[in-house]
Amino acid sequence: MIDALIEAAEHGKEVAVLMELKARFDEESNIGWARMLEHAGVHVVYGVAGLKTHCKIIMVVRQEGEGIRRYIHLSTGNYNAVTSLIYEDIGMFTCDEAIGRGRHQPVQLSDRLFHQPGL
Repeated sequence: MIDALIEAAEHGKEVAVLMELKARFDEESNIGWARMLEHAGVHVVYGVAGLKTHCKIIMVVRQEGEGIRRYIHLSTGNYNAVTSLIYEDIGMFTCDEAIGRGRHQPVQLSDRLFHQPGL
């Protein structure tokens, strides 16, 4: 997932990530990934101190025809190939406009409220 986000940013796409640095046994990895993402030009938002972020949302917004289309993946999973063999998660992929509009607003709000550039 990290490689795909970096590749998108390197190809001129606007990429934003809300990343919680504190995670059970994964803090060092998360800090390293956040630095890699920032170095590639990804806009990284670090969440809120004291608030656990455990949802996963990927949204791709594309210009298609006369308007934009939002492709959304909502998941309880962590996109980790190793732990995905241990845990069961649920995910949904959709381009439903009502769902897309509803997911876009929290991403924009969290960006404005909680952006902390740099580590």
